[in-house]
Amino acid sequence: MDITIDNSQITEAEIGWLAGILDGEGSIILSNTKVPVSKERYQHAERIQYAPKITMVNTDPELIAKYVKLLDKLGVGCGVYEKNSVNRLGNKQQWQVMVSRMKSVKIFLDLLLPHLTCKKAKAELLLRFINLRLNKVGAKGMTNEDRAYSTEEIDVCNQFRNLRDYTCDPVYRDDIVRPVPRGTESSRND
Repeated sequence: MDITIDNSQITEAEIGWLAGILDGEGSIILSNTKVPVSKERYQHAERIQYAPKITMVNTDPELIAKYVKLLDKLGVGCGVYEKNSVNRLGNKQQWQVMVSRMKSVKIFLDLLLPHLTCKKAKAELLLRFINLRLNKVGAKGMTNEDRAYSTEEIDVCNQFRNLRDYTCDPVYRDDIVRPVPRGTESSRND
């Protein structure tokens, strides 16, 4: 099945590939930052600002190029950043792909959600947060009153913070972890 988005075609296999890369190599993030309040009477005041992001880091330039090409086909804007990493094998060039615009994160997660496994719960919560924020904005843009986070938005942020990427669905966990009955352990020479 092909899905047409902005006159570009992306196959179901490509969507599955993106979901697999995100599940294995990516991060679904809801960062929070303290930002100063701009009005003079609140000179020392700060407020929390939440920002949804999707990142993926890898050392394979072909994988990075394919990932970015597919994001382009979806109309999802991203930045690509070079990172240098030192590991036990020495220096290895890394690239980080970051999707950080709220609408781009939404497009990407809406499409990948049915295909995600271990990061599905985080994706669902992040989409819930994004939808709450975007529904506030409306057609006229965000007012100062809209910038304040609702109790529901803060609750979603707290739920998100309590999740970990490895909170895999128990169905999959049971397929992976199988206890070995006593006395049947195989030797390491097998």
